[in-house]
Amino acid sequence: MLNTRRFAVVLLCLAPVPSIRANAQSAADALNARLLKNVFFLRSLCFNIPLRFNEQGELGITCNPVPFTVGLVQIDHVDRKDAGLDLRAHRVGLLFKDGQPQPFDLARVLPLGVNSRIDIHIAPSASGDYGTALDHVFAKNFTDMYADVPEYWHAYFLSNLVPKSWRPSGYVDPTPIDIAGRSGATIPKVTRQVDAQYTEYAKAALFSGSVIVGLVVDTDGSPTQIHVYTPAGLGLDEQAVKAVSQYRFKPATKDGVAVPVKMNVDVSFQIR
Repeated sequence: MLNTRRFAVVLLCLAPVPSIRANAQSAADALNARLLKNVFFLRSLCFNIPLRFNEQGELGITCNPVPFTVGLVQIDHVDRKDAGLDLRAHRVGLLFKDGQPQPFDLARVLPLGVNSRIDIHIAPSASGDYGTALDHVFAKNFTDMYADVPEYWHAYFLSNLVPKSWRPSGYVDPTPIDIAGRSGATIPKVTRQVDAQYTEYAKAALFSGSVIVGLVVDTDGSPTQIHVYTPAGLGLDEQAVKAVSQYRFKPATKDGVAVPVKMNVDVSFQIR
């Protein structure tokens, strides 16, 4: 949650308005209070260097987004100029321990040649107010970030990371589906398995763990409705989802007829 400091100015002279310098200082102080030393999700999940946004906070380039668990930044320096707002930051990731996200300094694990520092420029606004642009560039919490992450994260966000009372506009509860091994439905059998690949981040951190991937095995044995059920972080969740999406199964049956069922797959990552 961001803390915003407000300044009350009492004028004891005849001048009806504060000076331009006072306005500029107040604006700079407000930006520092909002940004400096705080950690944010970078909505674009893009780490091309440098990142240049227009006055609306829109990125003018296309890029391959990184996993959201390695897509955070901590703001280290704020410089408001006539030419725009310049921010210097460093990259931060997330590890999940006992289901809870823990910040992790990526400077410790970034692959050789990948810089942990990132420079961000936002073009000047005609009004001098960067609020709209900053809201588009950064998300301050999981609720703000929900719409920016892949769909396979949504179920975990709703169950574990956002307030229980919050639901996105238009949200509809999923249609109930039998759980494998219950209500007379058999358990699907894996007929094709694909190994998940370690991320460079997790390798460098010597991180071992597992990701539990939830899915529905359809009547033709294909995995559908794939989602993160229990995450690990450092980009491993995306690798687990990618691997499980290539699995194939002998479908479950109920009363001799193939039926869709829900099940979980445990994808293990072990440093050897």
